[in-house]
Amino acid sequence: MAPPRCELRAHRGESIFLWWSGDEVHAVVRAEVDGDRIARLRNYYHAPEVLSEVCRELDVPFRTHGYRPGSA
Repeated sequence: MAPPRCELRAHRGESIFLWWSGDEVHAVVRAEVDGDRIARLRNYYHAPEVLSEVCRELDVPFRTHGYRPGSA
């Protein structure tokens, strides 16, 4: 199996990272930029609706992992 990889993309005017495992995206991470620095990262690994929506818009294969354990 190929090692996981990360790809930087633009989506709706923002910078996002797509985290690939094999041939599928398993996580989307939103990067908030302040000047030339990353100010905040938001991980959407346990947000299946966000992951599905972004990957469908970018036309890339994906796999969701449900909600974070313990979330109601």
